[in-house]
Amino acid sequence: MKNLLKPFNIFQEKIRVGGKNPTEKEYDGNYVLSKEALKYCSAIYTYGVGEDTSAEKDLSELINKPCYLYDHTINGYYLNELNPFFYYKKEGLGFSLECNDFLNHYKENNTEGEVILKIDVEGAEYDYLSNVNLEELEKKVVCLLIEFHNLNIDQNQIIFKNIINKLNKYFVLNHIHANNYGDIIGGIPTVPELSFMNRRYVKNIEEENIKYPIEGLDYPNTLQYDDIILDFSSGVLNSYRSKIKKIPNKLHFVFGLSENFGGKPWGICHYLAVKSAIDLNKPEKAYLYYKYKPTGEWFDKIEDQLDLIQIDPPIEIFGRPLLHVAHQTGVIRLQVLIEEGGIYMDVDTISNKPFTDLLHHSCVLGIQGYPDGNIEGLCDGVILAEKNSEFLQHWLLSYQSHRSKGRDQYWDEHAVRMPYTLSQQYPELLHIEPYNSFHYPLYHSDEPIASKYGIKLLFEQNLQFKDAYCHHVWESISWDPYLKNLTLEDIMNNDTTYNNIARKFL
Repeated sequence: MKNLLKPFNIFQEKIRVGGKNPTEKEYDGNYVLSKEALKYCSAIYTYGVGEDTSAEKDLSELINKPCYLYDHTINGYYLNELNPFFYYKKEGLGFSLECNDFLNHYKENNTEGEVILKIDVEGAEYDYLSNVNLEELEKKVVCLLIEFHNLNIDQNQIIFKNIINKLNKYFVLNHIHANNYGDIIGGIPTVPELSFMNRRYVKNIEEENIKYPIEGLDYPNTLQYDDIILDFSSGVLNSYRSKIKKIPNKLHFVFGLSENFGGKPWGICHYLAVKSAIDLNKPEKAYLYYKYKPTGEWFDKIEDQLDLIQIDPPIEIFGRPLLHVAHQTGVIRLQVLIEEGGIYMDVDTISNKPFTDLLHHSCVLGIQGYPDGNIEGLCDGVILAEKNSEFLQHWLLSYQSHRSKGRDQYWDEHAVRMPYTLSQQYPELLHIEPYNSFHYPLYHSDEPIASKYGIKLLFEQNLQFKDAYCHHVWESISWDPYLKNLTLEDIMNNDTTYNNIARKFL
């Protein structure tokens, strides 16, 4: 049974049709198929019409051809008004009352050539595919997309095996996705979504031992439940549940809000902040928001990996003036993450491992504090958040009380202390990482504290912090003694905590 679910590599590019936005709540009804199928497709036939017809819309617009939609369980004539390519008929798929054979529909519509056939008929697929003339169907179908249901039922498993063995004569299974509304029974998904390509259009075929879902192509059908992983890496299917990634894998950086860059122009340390984050996290996108564009050797080396977005920094929030670039940046990062979601990082960080295992949370902040448990707050130098994060919305609203005029007693009120206060009020909206995940060692530079907790641990000692996702290097303190004159030669020749991490990205 497990072997019948294993897709093959047919050396054709795959595309996803239907909703692709990973911040929406539902994605049911979308499919992955071979792009090659579009070349030979004269129409789309889809059986079983739900609320989401984005896959049908995508397909019909990609090929500029009609899409025939059939479902006898709904009154779907409104669909004809949604899209000029749509033709709905209140009829099901099968050989019983209110149903008909695809082959008859094909003839009825005077279709010529081959089509993409999509079947999602809530269990009726077993009877239909067991009795249809597959030899005739094969002549008319270039690509077959089927969602099977209720594979937890023994009888369905027996029929499923017979169907797949018959289909394999004419089609090649080249993609699988497990609908996570379903379950895992006996090591197999109970609701698999299968994509087949007609063998006549497959020149090369090879066994492929990979893991599904494929990032960037597959998304969970719902965010209500953990996703289902189908892992063929060992050659045999291993199925299990995995946490849904709520936080998109996008990186956001802010730099250059003042013309003189605050006396700290883009250098090797900023390059390393961005480069290490990109290399380890492999983001969909990495954005740099700026007013004054950085220049120089170390910016030139990273510019082509960034999406540059020029902005005008906010000068007030809720009528409260933002008099320092640090506070302007504090507002920008919250606004961007609320709108886009993703991972914000200050450019005075260096990454040590990817954030992958944190992306299933809705919002993540790290403690700014000490090994003994003393907490200063939650620092905004690193923030992970889903789009429209409720916690970030509360945080942004808290700027109604913003009162800092610069480096005064309120300097870090909304950057560090306020998020900690809000975390006590809304603990269910936030995951808090320990002190050593993002912001340790601390910013202290004076003895005797520095020798225990401060930045000397980064720049003058050679240590390993295996639990750190990244290190905040506290540029306002470390610039003059360490970063201002840092060179490639220094990094390569001197063994320090910071340098040993930095070498991996140079």
